[in-house]
Amino acid sequence: MTHDTSGTRPVAREYRRLSDAKGGTRLERQGLNNGQAAAESGWVLGEPYIDDGLSASRFARKRRDDFEQLVTDLRSGPTGRDGAFGADILILWESSRGSRRVGEWVSLIELLEEKHVRIWVTTHERMYDPRNGRDRKSLLDDAVDSEYESYKTHKRVIGTAAVEAAKGRPHGFPPDGL
Repeated sequence: MTHDTSGTRPVAREYRRLSDAKGGTRLERQGLNNGQAAAESGWVLGEPYIDDGLSASRFARKRRDDFEQLVTDLRSGPTGRDGAFGADILILWESSRGSRRVGEWVSLIELLEEKHVRIWVTTHERMYDPRNGRDRKSLLDDAVDSEYESYKTHKRVIGTAAVEAAKGRPHGFPPDGL
């Protein structure tokens, strides 16, 4: 991980996530946009946490290993900078990249508050401080929106699958030979 040895420049680490593993360019875009924000702000950018092809919704079936590592690293020291996380700022491309589960997002916000780590959301072009009530409310509003958005997507997918099944069509792409 990259550290600011002088201690004068803020250090940031990003968490990138993409639900669809086929969308590598979108993961790359997150990294490029996050890196540009860090450069423009004068932050030292540490190693990213990346979960590719992993949903953060309550309908997810797979663990997000890098998200779990991020949480473990945050818990490791008295502040975000002094532990394994090693940074003052968590960069998310958009707030839903963190989580689409309200409870999980609240737990992360509380941990970031405790460790004095701020959150930069690149698409908002804005820094949030979890210790500030107004910032916290904005982050919690985003959590509710993100969870509801994943619910609506889930309902659309389930509804489409039922309609296609009623027509005698398979769910998803048929296997070779069909």
